[in-house]
Amino acid sequence: MVDRKALLLLALAFLGGILAHRTLSSEGKVARLKSAVSGRATHRLPDEGKKIHIESETERLGALRSLGYVTASFDPDSSKRGVVEHDAERAFKGYTLYDSVLRGRAYLLDMDGRPVHRWRYDIEPVSHVHVELLGNGDLLVQVYEQELLRINQRSEVLWRFPARVHHDLAIGPGNDIFLLTRREIDDPRFHSVRPSLEDTVTRLSADGEVKEVISLLAMVRNSPYSFLLPSVNQLSFAPTEGGLDLLHTNHIHYLDHTGIVLPQVFSEGRFMVSMRNISTIAVFDWSEQRLVWAWGPTNISFQHHSTLLDNGNVLLFDNGRTKSRVIEIEPEQHQIRWDYAPESGFFSKTRGGAQRLPNGNTLITESDKGYAFEVTEQGEVVWKFANPEVNSRGERGIIWRMKRFAPEELPFLSQANSD
Repeated sequence: MVDRKALLLLALAFLGGILAHRTLSSEGKVARLKSAVSGRATHRLPDEGKKIHIESETERLGALRSLGYVTASFDPDSSKRGVVEHDAERAFKGYTLYDSVLRGRAYLLDMDGRPVHRWRYDIEPVSHVHVELLGNGDLLVQVYEQELLRINQRSEVLWRFPARVHHDLAIGPGNDIFLLTRREIDDPRFHSVRPSLEDTVTRLSADGEVKEVISLLAMVRNSPYSFLLPSVNQLSFAPTEGGLDLLHTNHIHYLDHTGIVLPQVFSEGRFMVSMRNISTIAVFDWSEQRLVWAWGPTNISFQHHSTLLDNGNVLLFDNGRTKSRVIEIEPEQHQIRWDYAPESGFFSKTRGGAQRLPNGNTLITESDKGYAFEVTEQGEVVWKFANPEVNSRGERGIIWRMKRFAPEELPFLSQANSD
């Protein structure tokens, strides 16, 4: 017969390990995290009041296979088009950028959803495109697994950089471009037969010239957090599957908060990244090529778009397994200070975005469903957009990420109008 007392003690010890996990910046706390993620269960953390799913080993390993991205999903309310809700008094007034994967277009919309500027780019059909708008009207177009191109406000191609680019980029000092890239490597430490995908960051000049390439995978492997990398050496995979996607880095954010007092770990010039397949956000030092901070396992699942706010907290889109949420965490104590997780629920399985706006509202992209909505601090929706691209089967096109700009951030618009 099972010893109930022994089981109770074991359960309390495991739960204590999770509750002890708050900061991963020291070896002792890293050790406690190792203990926490060794379990496979669903737990409730008292300080958050949220039910947290700790993925099973099968789920973790399944994520290493190539992720199937959809370009549209069925919407039972497919008649909705464009801006479907707008509280002009409480929404943050500006221009919103989004790109159309299917049409090869990017649009800058006013608050009523009318295009005030558009770009077009000739690319091969893909499941994922990221666009980054620069103040002079140039657009960086990141075509999944193919290339990065820079076009001007008239959609003329200035240069192209062919590479295995993916997901995201950041603009750093001197307008250098820090681009998420990847390559296949054969490393028996990960798998004796299968190649692995090595996530890298390629630093380009504003003219598209390579300056430097660093390995995110190497930084994780050589850090106290190397235990987060899945152990797959003895597993077999189908011959047709590509390299094992160990990290699946989906966001990079340059920490540029001059004049704001922040924790030392978030020093200006460092970078924050989101690594989906190990449910971890991390900060690394470029000059030292060293991982200096990490958080996430047992608290978030397959997250996206982690950004550092002016108040020193971190905002991110926590995709979850069946419901998503947006959370703001205090990074030193790792306490959730704000979240948007309505009872009605929203969910995006493979993508998502969250932007804190100057008036305190948050713009959320429910990517896989093709929606974006702006919420107040109290969680009230004050603006909502439905991707107008809906096919005959009632499938709405996805939106990778929408971003709101204040008018003063886009001087090229006023110049174009005066011309």
